[in-house]
Amino acid sequence: MPIQGFKCKEPYTGLHMLGLARELWRRVQGLPEATDARMVAGTHLGNALVSQGSYAEAAKLHRTIYDVRAEHLSRSPFFKKNLLFFATFSESY
Repeated sequence: MPIQGFKCKEPYTGLHMLGLARELWRRVQGLPEATDARMVAGTHLGNALVSQGSYAEAAKLHRTIYDVRAEHLSRSPFFKKNLLFFATFSESY
């Protein structure tokens, strides 16, 4: 899935998508681990890595995001159901 430019709203794919995703990930590093912005940025980067064939790096990042979500959100039945789906999906990498 392409990343959309924040200002221009144009879809980016390939190396442009990867560059934007890496920059977004860099910018959220100072935020607490479980913030929505950091989770979304990590997911974007993981998806961009998959699109470029960097499966091992993407799997590691997706697993990190899963672990953070599981730790901080597992108290909610709604999130437990969605985390189970995410874990099943991420293991297919």
